[in-house]
Amino acid sequence: MLGSTVAESAVVALAGTALGGGTAWAVLQAVPAGDGQWPTVVRVALLTGAAVLTVLVAVAGLQVRRLTAGGRADVSGRTRAATALATVVLVLGAAGVAWWQLRRHGSPLVTREDGTLGTDLVAGAAPALLLAAAAVVAMALLGPAGRLVEALTRPGRGATGHLAAAQVSRRLPVYAVPAVLTVLAVGATTLSGLYAGTSAQLRDDLRSVAQGAPVRVVPEEPPATVEPGVVAPPPPSLRGAPGVVRSTPVWLDEGARLGDAQVALTVSPVVDLAAVATGPGLAGTSTRADGQAGDDATGATTHPLVPVEALTTDGPTADGVPLPGGATTLEAALTVELTVEDEFLRTLQEGYEQDVQNYVDGAHGGEPLPEDEARSMARQVVDEQLRAAADDRTVPWTVSLTLLDPTTGTLDVVDGPTVPVDRPVVTPQEGRAYTEAEVEPGGGTGTVTFTLPEGSTQVLLDVRIEAPLTPRDRWEPVPAEVAARLSLSTGDGDTVLGPATEGWGAEQLAPPDVTQAAQEDADRLAAEAESEGRDLVETRVDPATGAVWVLDDAVFVPASLDTSGETWTLHGVARSNWPEQTVVVGPGRSYRPPPAEGPFAPPDPAASPDVTVEPVPVALTPEAARAANLEVGDEALVEAFGTDVPVTVTTLVPAVPGTLAPRAALLDRDGLLRALAADDRGLPFPTQLWAATVPGQEATVVETLAGRDDVVSVTGPASGAALVTDATGAARRVFWVASAGAVLLAATGIGAVAATLLASRRPEVAVLRALGMPPVAQARSRALELGGIVAAAVALGLAAGLLVARAVVPELARSTTAVDQVTLAAPLHLEALPWVVILLTGAIAVAAVVLAQATRVRRQALETDYREEIR
Repeated sequence: MLGSTVAESAVVALAGTALGGGTAWAVLQAVPAGDGQWPTVVRVALLTGAAVLTVLVAVAGLQVRRLTAGGRADVSGRTRAATALATVVLVLGAAGVAWWQLRRHGSPLVTREDGTLGTDLVAGAAPALLLAAAAVVAMALLGPAGRLVEALTRPGRGATGHLAAAQVSRRLPVYAVPAVLTVLAVGATTLSGLYAGTSAQLRDDLRSVAQGAPVRVVPEEPPATVEPGVVAPPPPSLRGAPGVVRSTPVWLDEGARLGDAQVALTVSPVVDLAAVATGPGLAGTSTRADGQAGDDATGATTHPLVPVEALTTDGPTADGVPLPGGATTLEAALTVELTVEDEFLRTLQEGYEQDVQNYVDGAHGGEPLPEDEARSMARQVVDEQLRAAADDRTVPWTVSLTLLDPTTGTLDVVDGPTVPVDRPVVTPQEGRAYTEAEVEPGGGTGTVTFTLPEGSTQVLLDVRIEAPLTPRDRWEPVPAEVAARLSLSTGDGDTVLGPATEGWGAEQLAPPDVTQAAQEDADRLAAEAESEGRDLVETRVDPATGAVWVLDDAVFVPASLDTSGETWTLHGVARSNWPEQTVVVGPGRSYRPPPAEGPFAPPDPAASPDVTVEPVPVALTPEAARAANLEVGDEALVEAFGTDVPVTVTTLVPAVPGTLAPRAALLDRDGLLRALAADDRGLPFPTQLWAATVPGQEATVVETLAGRDDVVSVTGPASGAALVTDATGAARRVFWVASAGAVLLAATGIGAVAATLLASRRPEVAVLRALGMPPVAQARSRALELGGIVAAAVALGLAAGLLVARAVVPELARSTTAVDQVTLAAPLHLEALPWVVILLTGAIAVAAVVLAQATRVRRQALETDYREEIR
């Protein structure tokens, strides 16, 4: 008996192996390089046939042993129940271990100790084992579900539904075959569709991130402008170019440092970047392009990689003064008047008398001198200082403007041509006191012209006045009373200064009310000293040199600056405390009073802190945050563009547009400009210009821009595709071929079961006919049996495929991306067309089988010559 059974199984296995191997070889002829795979086909066919034969022989052996052993039969069914439970536990356990291994490594590909890549077979088997577990669970649920339907249909008046449910409940071993095959086929097809769609979407997402924008332009950087008063031309603009909808400048720094980690830094106006950059198929934020919550005017959410709301800050333009549109020149009119106070001449005379007394007393460490010789010596010293000041009379005053182009982010500190200013000259009279010296006032007037690029939009950030001291002496030998006036207007006569600059100030110059209050205090103290018959003299020490200086003011009176009018006015005394090398007048600056030690000591930072630089919001990829050991809310320093910029991590993004580097950062240009402007720095020339185009006109725009003289190179949408390899294309085809085979196998198995039931249940048809059941009702009942099982299995297969896909597809899709590329989320996407085609083909085949079975049952019921009683 066993020998005949093995022989039958061998014949079936051999025929199936030959047929299957031949079919596989024929299919491979249509695949590139498939004709060279015949050795693999032979090996797989032989192994599969051997495995099938082994199973058949093992089952036959168990059956023969059970029939011939003479043992007791399993009447209670506990053995079968225990075996079924053990099978479920074993398959579920194997699936769980494989899934855990896949989640542990994140991919079937693992890195060995020597750095090479290998395959973890347990993790790689996770999809198949999970589908098998789903099929086993479906088979386990088939019995209770059938009995439930049987119980629910029992009270009904019709016999068709109840009979179908009762037959399924009593023939579970038979119907388990189509149920399991259908669950596996539908689950595998659904898994294939989700894997194909997810992997393709991930590939497209990576290409979109690498592409950055539909069109990327590398502009030609013009030569540096060295001519005084000429503002450097802005980078070329793509606005107005045919087919260009919107554009934005972008700065890229692949070697930026975030703490100890190297990151790829991207800087751009985030509002424009969100509208220009290509968007991957990830979930977008609920922030509009204007920075407000909600959808924009078009109803679309902003770019998923550009968190506009989290990065937007006020740039330096918020405090600046926009220049009138169309202005091509600016004219700064500077008038300086320098006079010498009578008080200085009296002080000069008193100093001379003190020097004479010092020489007479030998206070300088030498021998005491006679009074005539002492006066001659003191006269020579004082006259030499005055002569040196007269010889070096003309000093250059410079007016500089800090201008920002808000369109391109270009910031320039433009020095205008110098304005010569004469210092006052004090000429002593021979044989007369210094109080009777001749005084020639000084001063100067000039108009400084600044040339602006045509068509540019500039914002004035600050005005700088440079009035250098004499190169020979540390201090002004002839302190002068300064009265300066400055106005700024366009070439068309439009004034720039005025109400818009009313709140501007400088650290060295005080508002007029502060100067007036200090002067009143000084006058009051001087009057009190005079009434008491004492001199108001304080001795101060220069901390830089140790020199001793005597001041005749007990209260320091600072120079004043009035920026409330269209013409600024400056008043003060040109001694060592003002003017310094450069006076910066701008928004956010205020007067810093000198420390208590005197105007020569370093300023006290606590008296009036420097202009604080708020940390710039930055978005980091998770890998960059981990490398720098940062979390949202932490502050750090970014070293980029030759400076250190304080930043605060406001959000994490999956990737940064334009780069596939896993460690990347995104900064808003305006926030970075504010930080740089506080240090008198600006951004360099933009690395690239990104543009969004009219859909379908990318190639035309690339061709048009490539012909411009101010463009170095242009790249289009193909740039992203060139950086990302579609490594999952072959895997997707394999998945689809396997799914088609599974559906074909399921349809074949269902047909085989239907044919077996037609033959084995022929007497049942006669009995039901004898009991009065119409042929149509019998056909309908039989169709409900098979169709119901297949429909339930389809539903379970869809659920199983979805659950298995959620468990393994994201890891499988990401496992084929490059190791040194950013890791994107892989939400499930279904490639609907092949999925529908395969399932619809299977459904048509199954429907044909069910229809053929029902038709055959009806014909059997109509055969009057066949009767159960004569069988």
